[in-house]
Amino acid sequence: MGLDPTEFRFTEFTELDANLKKNYTSYGYRIFNEFGMGYNNSLTIEQLRDMTPEVALNYIKEEHPDFMDAVYFDGGFEFNGQWVEVDRKAD
Repeated sequence: MGLDPTEFRFTEFTELDANLKKNYTSYGYRIFNEFGMGYNNSLTIEQLRDMTPEVALNYIKEEHPDFMDAVYFDGGFEFNGQWVEVDRKAD
């Protein structure tokens, strides 16, 4: 496993105005590891409630394919703090 495994975390994104007051809130996730980071802030709260580790893995493959080498190397990723094993052969 690498130093820091890839993490997939639900996130609330808040846009602030010039006076630092909340202007707009959106929902999505952040993905990050020791080599990089990415995010998606265009999901609904319902999509997050329905998100499973399998769906998260599909988001990683489709929207953040650069992270897959690290996921395979580590044998998985963290999904909101829960370790999810990923087998390259079965994938």
